[in-house]
Amino acid sequence: MGPKAKISKLSNDSLGTLTTRVINNIDASTVEEVKSSNYYAICVQVLENYKTATTRNEKKKDDAINFAFQNRKDIYVEMRKYLQGL
Repeated sequence: MGPKAKISKLSNDSLGTLTTRVINNIDASTVEEVKSSNYYAICVQVLENYKTATTRNEKKKDDAINFAFQNRKDIYVEMRKYLQGL
C-alpha cells in the first residue's frame, strides 16, 4: 500500500494533525530547498483547507447549541409566566 492510499484512509482530524507536524518540521529545518518545494506549498494549502472546514463545522455546532439553548430558555420563560398566573 502506497503513501497516497494510507493518507486517503486517514480521518480529517488525523490528516490535519499530520499536516501540522509536517509543516512544523519543515519550518524547523535549515534546508531552504524544502521550504520552497511544491510539497510544502501543497501541505500549507491542505492545512488551510482543513482549518476552514473545521471552522465551518464548529460554527454549525455552535449555531445548533445556541438554537437549542434559546428554545430551552423560551420554554422556561413560558412555564414561569404560566405558573405566575396560577
